[in-house]
Amino acid sequence: MFKKFINNATFMWWAASFVQFGNAVFILPLVLNRFSTEDQNIWFFLTFIMGIAMLADSGFGPTMVRAFSYFRSGAEKIPRTKEEFENSKIVTSAHPNYEKLNDLLTTSNNIYLFIGLGVILFLSTAGTALIYNLMKQAGNRPDLWIAFGIFSIYCTIAIMNVRWTSAIRGLDYVAFESRLNTVMALIKVLVFTILLFFHQGIISLVVYLLLDSLFKFFYFRKFVLTWFRENSSKIKNKYYFDKEIFHSIWRTTWKSGLTFVAIYLISYVDTLIVGQFRDTKSINSFFITKRIFAFIKGFSNAPFYANVQRIYSVGATKDFKLLRQKAATYIFYCMVVLFAGIIGLALTGNYLLGLFTDTRLVELPIFIILSLTMILEFHSSFHADIYLSTNHFPFLIPATLTGIIISVAGILVSNKFGLFGLVLVPLFSSMLINNWYSVYLSFKLVNWNLFTYFRDLYVYGTKDMKYRLETVLNKFKN
Repeated sequence: MFKKFINNATFMWWAASFVQFGNAVFILPLVLNRFSTEDQNIWFFLTFIMGIAMLADSGFGPTMVRAFSYFRSGAEKIPRTKEEFENSKIVTSAHPNYEKLNDLLTTSNNIYLFIGLGVILFLSTAGTALIYNLMKQAGNRPDLWIAFGIFSIYCTIAIMNVRWTSAIRGLDYVAFESRLNTVMALIKVLVFTILLFFHQGIISLVVYLLLDSLFKFFYFRKFVLTWFRENSSKIKNKYYFDKEIFHSIWRTTWKSGLTFVAIYLISYVDTLIVGQFRDTKSINSFFITKRIFAFIKGFSNAPFYANVQRIYSVGATKDFKLLRQKAATYIFYCMVVLFAGIIGLALTGNYLLGLFTDTRLVELPIFIILSLTMILEFHSSFHADIYLSTNHFPFLIPATLTGIIISVAGILVSNKFGLFGLVLVPLFSSMLINNWYSVYLSFKLVNWNLFTYFRDLYVYGTKDMKYRLETVLNKFKN
């Protein structure tokens, strides 16, 4: 039974996410207890910098997962547009297209070399400018600047590793990836706990992050290359660049890449603006709340994103009935976990924080606004990925316009209305189009309407939950 669990993609993704959530349970209290307010703000802001650096991936990661999923399903080519998707032949082969998988892997090598250089350039210029205000508040200490330099190397290695994790997910080895991430996250919690217990600073933490990223990079790389060798698909020229594959994924990639930038602005421009505030206590309270929200969101999306490669594979076969069934089940679990996390945080968050620090979550009105913003964005992202099974990406213009509105309006509003006005901007701006447009496209693709959608969420979600509970109970009885 245990072996079955550790080979289940959703279970292992949840396990990995749960251990990541342990960062909030074990590491966050120690950070709050051991670090000064200024050091806390820098530590939390580094996470934000990491998110911006990962945008250098430019959407290649998700597009690569879809590409590997297509070729693993036996497809001969990747559709560039929705019209090509609709006119393409239904995939009937049960065998992976090893030749195209090989070409895709070698093509990605050239792509990620350029991406890595882009990350280094960004962190040495814009990254330094973004964190300068917080460094100044902390006294421009040399150890913090050294830590930032090491953190920059860590970010570069982490984004280079996206190439290998995308291949692993697209080949449907999510459970394997999640197992390693779970083990490494457990070790990270242990090491961070020891370091913080002995009053080590940020520099020690980022050194460990660098070592962790290097280990995962080489381990995942070895796994992927071994898979190709075991399937008689030896890579003859690791520098081979397939122009046809690149052109097939580029159209979606550059659009999704710019869209991810816009979405990141939508989600975190308030963090960037708050990071420039002078009141370190307000900065600290907001950063902690956003940090915990990020943990909840990452844990809640496990059922869907542990299986998203299967959504893409089903999309390649155009079996929309099966796609509706799978998607409804995954979304049901995600929304249940998300609501439980938000309610639990609202009821117990300040009490638990009070055990370690004087800092509290943001005030209740701001907390509610942040929650609504996250719920709507969380839900629309699922439907965007369902529609992306066509490899058509129509979200660039809506997301870009929303990101620009939020960035400009956020700066103007925060100067006059402070934090309360700042958090209202993303909520209302996203409701204009981002929160419903992807849902509309997803519904149109798989023949859903509001009634059948909510019916499917309830029917398929509760049916699957009942089945799993009965299975577990029967296992224990036997």
